[in-house]
Amino acid sequence: MAELRQPRAGPRTPLLLLTPLLHLLTTVHSGAEQVSGDALVDQLVAKHAPLLFLHPDERWFPGDVLEFISHVHVQDGSGQRRPVVDASLPVGSRSLDTHLVTSLPPGLGTEQVRPPPHLRGTSPATRPVPVYVTVSRCDTGQPTADLLPSFTATYWMFHPFSEGKKAAGRLRGSHVGDWEHVSLQVQYGEPVSLYISAHEFGAYYNYNRATNLYQFASQVNRGGFPVSPQYPPTLQVFRTHPVLYVARGSHGLWPSAGTHVYSRLAHLSDVTAAGTPWKTWQQLELLHRRPPQWLSFLGRWGNPAGCWHLLGALCALSGGPTGIPLKEADFQCPAEAGAAAEPGTGRGRVYPSRWVQLLGRR
Repeated sequence: MAELRQPRAGPRTPLLLLTPLLHLLTTVHSGAEQVSGDALVDQLVAKHAPLLFLHPDERWFPGDVLEFISHVHVQDGSGQRRPVVDASLPVGSRSLDTHLVTSLPPGLGTEQVRPPPHLRGTSPATRPVPVYVTVSRCDTGQPTADLLPSFTATYWMFHPFSEGKKAAGRLRGSHVGDWEHVSLQVQYGEPVSLYISAHEFGAYYNYNRATNLYQFASQVNRGGFPVSPQYPPTLQVFRTHPVLYVARGSHGLWPSAGTHVYSRLAHLSDVTAAGTPWKTWQQLELLHRRPPQWLSFLGRWGNPAGCWHLLGALCALSGGPTGIPLKEADFQCPAEAGAAAEPGTGRGRVYPSRWVQLLGRR
């Protein structure tokens, strides 16, 4: 079985140990074996983790969150900066108006921009790169021999830097910090649906067990900028792993290789190709098992925007993104226990709202 890693040591927020993300151990029977409910969920998370392909010309690779934190300062709303000590970030309401800032790459805004070591990330061809996993259970937490776990697992990929798009002779919309993700809906131990993100939009695919393919179901736009991507009808599976392609520089996720135009009006597109394979299951950090301290940071994972504009993407440097707790949930659990989750409506968050509210009081 693939190695399942707990998040690396670092300061922890005691409140997280009380969140709804942690569940009591339960037992299910598999033949003569007994496997704890949580262990079975972790096995399924690894079994269906995505296989990603980076572009052969990728320069801005994925990275380790703790390594990124070691190169940043915390900047508050007044512009004052303070160093990060022992990888400990501000949390809750104290972090809402903050940015994690670092030195910017030379040549920002031009096609000659070059990745500095602290923003380059790590190629999965050289060593395993962490993929961060959150799990939301949609069952009673008491699976039996006839009722296997139902849950949503979200795989988070962090990149220290995202390269913008060329417009009016410049690269615009680059930003420090970049979170992309894939969410998998599992019902009774079997994959049901998949959500793949690309910037502020994405697509839902439903699993077809007979063909071992995911089939396109719908797409959503969670941003204010109009987009009209054309998604392919099917998404391939390698054994049990959904196959996705990471856009060069900007890291949006797509079901196929090629050029993916998502705004003809603004001439915006992502380019993907089958370059370096990233076997995400080789280093899964299970945030729902041992939440790290940085998970309760509610500020921005990057420098503020380099200019002011109604459309921040027109700046050479746009602002850093929010982190995992403030992202919209892709699937909502139904009221009845054990039933399948529904696609996200754009209302919920990755974590229950009461959890975020509690963090906000700290």
